[in-house]
Amino acid sequence: MVQRIVRLLGVFAPILSVIIAYQIWFGFKYTISGSDFTTRTITALQFAVEGGSTAILFWPIFLFLLSIVGALGAWKKVEQLVWVVAITFIIISVLGAWSIGLLVVPLALLFIAISILLHFSDKGG
Repeated sequence: MVQRIVRLLGVFAPILSVIIAYQIWFGFKYTISGSDFTTRTITALQFAVEGGSTAILFWPIFLFLLSIVGALGAWKKVEQLVWVVAITFIIISVLGAWSIGLLVVPLALLFIAISILLHFSDKGG
């Protein structure tokens, strides 16, 4: 039963990372002032594509790939890999506390829960 829960949570992790990527790319807005004193509001994805910060493009893709690795680790019951992914998400959450850190916290908590469930499912048989 615990293995089914671990696999279900592992499958849910990449879905959650796609939701977080959507929030990063389309939830954050930038206001740009033109030379003719006009302002316009654009999404973070538009800002990145138009020559802004490329980190806006990088981080959601990195979070998705990392959650895929963690999900595969949960599916294959590789506890150490899932712990590494969970700790990586915790580090990203702490270091990015003033930018994307709060958006990464749910992924970190999800992988901590998966790691704990994997640990105790191995001990219990």
